[in-house]
Amino acid sequence: EETSRIKAETYGFSVVNYESGDRSAEITVKLPDRFKPISTITLHTAARDFNKNIALHGSHDMKNWSFLAEDNIYDFSSQVNLRKTEIKFRPSNHRYYQITMTEKQTEGQTKENINLLYKDLQFSVNNVRGNQIRIDEILGKTSQEEDDVDVYDEIEFSRFSEYKENDDETMVTLATGLPFRRIIFNISNHYYYRDVEVYGSDSGKSDSYRYLMKDSIYRFPIAGDKEAKDYIYCQSYKYKFYRLVIKNKDNPHLQLKSIKLEWLRKNLFFIALHEAQPYTLVVGGSSLAAPEYELSKFLNQSNWHTQPFKRLQVAHLRSNQDYRPAQLKNRKNIEKNILTGIVVVIVIVVSYWLYSLLKRTSISRNRREE
Repeated sequence: EETSRIKAETYGFSVVNYESGDRSAEITVKLPDRFKPISTITLHTAARDFNKNIALHGSHDMKNWSFLAEDNIYDFSSQVNLRKTEIKFRPSNHRYYQITMTEKQTEGQTKENINLLYKDLQFSVNNVRGNQIRIDEILGKTSQEEDDVDVYDEIEFSRFSEYKENDDETMVTLATGLPFRRIIFNISNHYYYRDVEVYGSDSGKSDSYRYLMKDSIYRFPIAGDKEAKDYIYCQSYKYKFYRLVIKNKDNPHLQLKSIKLEWLRKNLFFIALHEAQPYTLVVGGSSLAAPEYELSKFLNQSNWHTQPFKRLQVAHLRSNQDYRPAQLKNRKNIEKNILTGIVVVIVIVVSYWLYSLLKRTSISRNRREE
């Protein structure tokens, strides 16, 4: 069955009405004349340290309003990397939207401070604003077709090549020759907030690791909601070894059960010369050079989804019992031959230098005798 991928579209809202009070604001916006159903509204603001309730309604004529969603937006960036300004809802074809923004309060919390104490882990966010925030821009986004959803392959490690717990950090080493895009941590602790540094190495030697990135993982209740982020994104090339350093500081070590690496599934394209003819895909020949086809000049990640295509089902993989990998030269023999060549060159140079020196000495003696 022929299909094509449809990318999500983004529209800028124009403001119809903006009413603001001491503790609430009501914003009425509309989409352009031509639009597709949207499922996400993003509020762009430069404000920091806020927590707001959002009630969203939609209308076709600005007279009859339908309830769409209730959500909250917040920012606690003064102490943690935690910010949310998106409102998600079922796809809606309304042109007009009414956003009602009020201050969010939870039992046992003041308007200025949020505190959490669990055993010897202490967390606090201060100066959460209770006044109105300025919305600079509002954008609407369409939902994506199923074919446009990222599909990941994964591998999970419950046993690590190396695991060390120092005074203020935990170091985990994974031996895998795979690239990845996302790291997921399976942690038993109910509350935590940690910075994680990621390194890569091809040899695994302690002084060979290259710094890749740094991000944070966390899990705790805040502002009346349970917030959790047990993953980090890291666009990594293929390294044989990865080292993850979890910065604990003065907190207890995390109960790390497993680590999962995920990478985006790749698309493989075939151009059939003839219809209704079987083709065989051969993989695993590491000694063979990668082929170069003119197809790569015309088809790439930017335009493949605009072409008609059919999805193929992969048949059962079968091992080729007749395959024999090319015999590689022994590394020790290669090193021995190189060393022998260097010695031969040095001997030739020294011999020529001695010959020249003796020749000059002989000529000098003959002149003295004359």
